[in-house]
Amino acid sequence: MRKKRVLVTISFSFSIRYIVRTGLLEKMRLFCEPVILITWNQEDLIGELKHKGYEVHLLIPEQQTEQYLNIRRKIDYWFNHFRLKSPSQNIQKSFLSQYKKSVQNKISKLSEIITILKFYIPGYATFFFQKESAAIQQELGYKKACEWLLKMNLDAVFTVTPFHKQEDTLLRACKASGLKMVTSILSFDNITKRGWIPVQYDVYMVWNKYNKNELHRIYPFTKNKIIEVTGAAQFDFYWDKKYVLSLDNWKTKVGLQSIANKKIILYAGGPRALFPNEPQYLQHIDEAIETGLIKNNPIVLFRCHPVDNIERWKLAIGDSSNIYFDTS
Repeated sequence: MRKKRVLVTISFSFSIRYIVRTGLLEKMRLFCEPVILITWNQEDLIGELKHKGYEVHLLIPEQQTEQYLNIRRKIDYWFNHFRLKSPSQNIQKSFLSQYKKSVQNKISKLSEIITILKFYIPGYATFFFQKESAAIQQELGYKKACEWLLKMNLDAVFTVTPFHKQEDTLLRACKASGLKMVTSILSFDNITKRGWIPVQYDVYMVWNKYNKNELHRIYPFTKNKIIEVTGAAQFDFYWDKKYVLSLDNWKTKVGLQSIANKKIILYAGGPRALFPNEPQYLQHIDEAIETGLIKNNPIVLFRCHPVDNIERWKLAIGDSSNIYFDTS
């Protein structure tokens, strides 16, 4: 009897530590045949997985059309107003409004209000979601995904990022093709922060009981689905001592091999979307080192947020012998 073929999606770097480095993939291999799909061409990772005997495929996502993206923006309005209903949304909007141009902000708010009012019309939500379903099926990426799936002979899908736009179209095609759908929500805040999850999964895995309650509140159909509280699986990666580098090896990896006997300040930046003015803090630290306010002439190793652009930080800092940018 053949093992079930399970598609395992990897659409950004954090998924690697969750799926590969924790040993999860090896455990899956005991009872199924993982078929790995990567959405960007990382040759060393693909080579490593193929060397271990895994079937690996590369699928670069097609850009969704503006027509479809406009439909999804309206669904986001519906989702935030009728389903999410999270107080943190309004707190965040209020905070970010100070950084937006007032005219743009008013136009955007007016568009949102008009869209929300339409969803109060009886039957409009049903009509609009039918429109979205028809529209996604006309997307080139969806058609290509359906063609690809026909060749794969798959039984199920496992994703840790059901909210990711890089996987969105593919996962819709997988669901439509009748595959068993399993997701393990990557992080504790993804259910409330990442927007509408369009696919109804057969099995959900979450960190804790609070995440389980969020799923029940936001997606009522999940009360009839399997939801397992598993903890944070990717934390096993940090616990495994084989991934702990020596100081010298770590310095080489992050580009600090020439730095000797200096204290290192680690700074992890936030994304522009939430902290547009944050580079000023790195500027202040740089100035404090330069003037001696921070003693012993340390250096700062800066790590850019995964969804941010490091160039805005480099532009703000300029040339500095105190700041090093992590390129890993």
